[in-house]
Amino acid sequence: MRFLLFVVVFVLSGCGSVNNNTDTSHSSGYQGQGKQEFSAQPYKRWQQSGDHVLWVDATHSTIIISVFKAGTLARIGHDHVVVVHDLKGAIDESKGIGDFSFLLTNMAVDEPYYRQLMHLPPGISKSAREGTRNNMLNKVLFADQYPVVTLHAQILKDNPGYVGLTINLHGVTQKKIIAYQKIKQNGHIHITGEAVLTQTQFGIKPFSVLSGALQVKNQINIQFNIEILEQKINNTIY
Repeated sequence: MRFLLFVVVFVLSGCGSVNNNTDTSHSSGYQGQGKQEFSAQPYKRWQQSGDHVLWVDATHSTIIISVFKAGTLARIGHDHVVVVHDLKGAIDESKGIGDFSFLLTNMAVDEPYYRQLMHLPPGISKSAREGTRNNMLNKVLFADQYPVVTLHAQILKDNPGYVGLTINLHGVTQKKIIAYQKIKQNGHIHITGEAVLTQTQFGIKPFSVLSGALQVKNQINIQFNIEILEQKINNTIY
């Protein structure tokens, strides 16, 4: 029995499995987007033409993704925190749009600082973190086929404080309206907010074994804190 539980916990660290029967035909407008990162060129042109363009400072921006365990045997699994550190992008405030991207392979899993920040128990070993990350990238997200996540934001003029967000992940495109705040603090500008997504929205079947006694919740929580720059400093921020 102990060996069985060990195997189950190891598999659970993958945080889900892909439903290969999911119909992703609605993402046809984004074919090929899985390998296309954010392009700064349009935003440079718009800035040169007089638009007010803000640039993401990747070194001080994060997206934090919380993934939760569930089921009657949840006690033998782990909640996980996944962090995006390399967000690229820009916002054209004149046009009311923004575009962003990040590489799945650069995401970090269960870093001690972020586990503490999200009030999760410490003590996840380096090998366990690497195992979770490898399973997530190779068995769930197929990062070799879909290495890039892209996001397009559209300011909602009739609904201040909200944006329409188009998300392309794993070859599937979904749209969501989310709230955000723009905060100026100590000379820096931050855009912050939260969102809730489900794995099944993107063709991912939440992991479940033992008739659901051990599973990963379909719902994942997203928190973002994006620091933006009034002017592009140099090409290294891309």
